[in-house]
Amino acid sequence: MEMDVTTRNFFRLLRAGAFSEEEPIEPLSAWKWKTLYRLSQKHGVTTQIDEGLRQLHAQFFVQQTDALRDSWRNGMPTRTAEQRGRLSSKRLDRRLQDILQREQPSPATELLCLLVDMSDQLLNEGLMACQLVAVGSFLRNRGDKVDFVSLQTWIEQLNMQRMASLIGSLLIELLHFEEDEIPFYRQQDDAKHIMPLVNDTASHHRWYVWRMAHPLRYYRYYPSESVACFIASLTHLLDSIEE
Repeated sequence: MEMDVTTRNFFRLLRAGAFSEEEPIEPLSAWKWKTLYRLSQKHGVTTQIDEGLRQLHAQFFVQQTDALRDSWRNGMPTRTAEQRGRLSSKRLDRRLQDILQREQPSPATELLCLLVDMSDQLLNEGLMACQLVAVGSFLRNRGDKVDFVSLQTWIEQLNMQRMASLIGSLLIELLHFEEDEIPFYRQQDDAKHIMPLVNDTASHHRWYVWRMAHPLRYYRYYPSESVACFIASLTHLLDSIEE
């Protein structure tokens, strides 16, 4: 997956801070270090990036100014992953709520909610690194306690096999997970084309247009849910115009 140097360093530091993976950090200008810091705030992973800097502090290109170092130490994530456990499609959400009400709380139901929440984030706003780290950390720390047979059944009931597999692809591409660590992963070769990390928009009006159209980029991964998100975004846009 091709990335610019700032994004490459971002994920290297994230993997170091979240999973103790050591990789060489490439040189960055002061401006690019500040860009990386803002990226970590946007994605709610400032703490993990700071830990990555601590672990890799001996590397020559990790050296920073005192002011920037203080920013990492004192900075707090500006966003956190919202936990909803809901789907936009009323039909699919009824199935989801039936599963959660019928089943006893367990590592499997908790992982299901993490996958649902990440799916919702991807469809509505794009990738948020803290959610990907949350799924990865859960698999690494509690994956041995998950009933993956039940989880796969629920994923199929919610028609989210391809979306769950896409999340698995992102874990492999961005956090260097192995396929055998992700039982719900089914190989697909186009995940590398879906990495909307930075969604800068030129104006408030353009942001609404982007937000409305964005879910359809994932239609092939989750057709019914992407359409439901598109309709919700369109309705919100029309309501805003009326106001």
